[in-house]
Amino acid sequence: GETGAGKSILMDALGLALGMRAENRVIRHGENQAVISASFELAPAHPAHALMKAQGIDTDGEAIILKRLIPRDGPSRAFINDQPVSVNFLRQIGTMLVEIQGQFEQHGLMNPATHIHILDQFGQCEVQRNKTAVMFEKWRVLHKEFQALQADIEKAKKEEEFIRHSLEELAEFDAQPDEENTLHSKRTQLQNAANFIKGLSQGIDNITSNHGAEALINQSQRALAKSLQKLDGQLEDQLTESLAALERAALELQEAAQGLNTLLYSIETEETRLDDVEERLFTLRELARKHNVHPNELHCMREKFAASLHSLEADSHKLETTETAMQNAWRAFVQSAKLLSKARKQAATKLDHAVNGELAPLKLDRAIFATTCAILPEEQWGQNGMDHISFTVITNPGEPAGPLSKIASGGELSRFLLALKVCLMATGSVPTLVFDEIDSGVGGATANAIGARLERLARSVQVMVITHSPQVAARGQGHFKVTKALKNGRITSRIEQLSAHDRREELARMLSGANITDQARAAADQLLNAPH
Repeated sequence: GETGAGKSILMDALGLALGMRAENRVIRHGENQAVISASFELAPAHPAHALMKAQGIDTDGEAIILKRLIPRDGPSRAFINDQPVSVNFLRQIGTMLVEIQGQFEQHGLMNPATHIHILDQFGQCEVQRNKTAVMFEKWRVLHKEFQALQADIEKAKKEEEFIRHSLEELAEFDAQPDEENTLHSKRTQLQNAANFIKGLSQGIDNITSNHGAEALINQSQRALAKSLQKLDGQLEDQLTESLAALERAALELQEAAQGLNTLLYSIETEETRLDDVEERLFTLRELARKHNVHPNELHCMREKFAASLHSLEADSHKLETTETAMQNAWRAFVQSAKLLSKARKQAATKLDHAVNGELAPLKLDRAIFATTCAILPEEQWGQNGMDHISFTVITNPGEPAGPLSKIASGGELSRFLLALKVCLMATGSVPTLVFDEIDSGVGGATANAIGARLERLARSVQVMVITHSPQVAARGQGHFKVTKALKNGRITSRIEQLSAHDRREELARMLSGANITDQARAAADQLLNAPH
């Protein structure tokens, strides 16, 4: 299509469908929203299917439909197979489906983070990289376990003196299960004994004091004994019986007083234990407060401290074992990473040779492509090994190498990417490549070389090209033309697939301009029929 016909609208639309940033300026004036959808037919084994299935998205069949809805007010919405998804997830899927070269600078090969994976695919290093990743993960798990053990041991060692002292203290005190309740009951019993002692003392006093029952009986016995001397006959016998009864009563009172005294002594002996009981009870509660537990749990605390000391000894041994395993895992990882690094350097040499072999026909004969393999600082080593991989170029002799996006101009960049893609076409998983005006600023043999390489790419992936070059267009298997027209007072762009005849006419127009000549048609036929 002519300049301004609307080709960039198609590119913008595709970018939006793939999850690129959306702005409401893309909405047609007078409308409330824009809707863009793109349909893809993928092989059943394509990794996008597994990723969507993991998100619960129906992937029956081979078709995947991406849809983006952009309202004039509010955030855009994204859908895959009519199921709502986040824009980030849409973008993640989009990067697996399409690479657009020449418009989105940080997409595909232009993203330095992808270079290490691209080189591994090219050099068939994935198996070694996966081994390295497994070994690094094993080391990482052991390192994490070692750090946790080390922290626990350091913490325990700081508390070890306190634990040992507390254990000795608790062992010496020897708290028993439910001892607080036992001591509390005993204390209550001993405290109540005071009232009982008072009653016993009063009872004994009533028996044995000068005015007690025993003294009164003695007085009665003496008085009656005097009376007995003055009596005879029947009265004497009766008085004698009474005196005998008093004698028995005196003996009973003596026995009662003796029993009460014995009981009083035993209770007074128990009373002396009250201080001991209270002292142990108060000590029990004080220890419980010190260790922030219930008094009845002190015996468990003693067991816990003993277990902590035992665990400290066991953890110290386990720490040594884990450290040895961790060091062995690290050595295995480093060895594997070195093998991976060696394989990458060999792959880099092959890739550089292959890409540089493609540059001269693309009018980049002074340029040099170089894959930089640098060893990262040890703290940055990880699942990808120890390497930092970057693709760099030198566009002019004597100049230092630099990143693709910083050194190459727009046209040069597209041709560099084409050369890379041709060399990598057997290793990529993205099924569609889009080149936006890759032939800008070139013609003749260079344009023909670009077309030849695009055709080679198209044997393994779908290639879509926006071009103004007849040499490039003639290599395509199908052609679409973008045109702009005024309709109902509004400018619209439309796209149509060209027939074989229209394809020839469009190539002739590209060769001759507005007036298509027979010579231009003949030149178009020559391009279309040239051996490819």
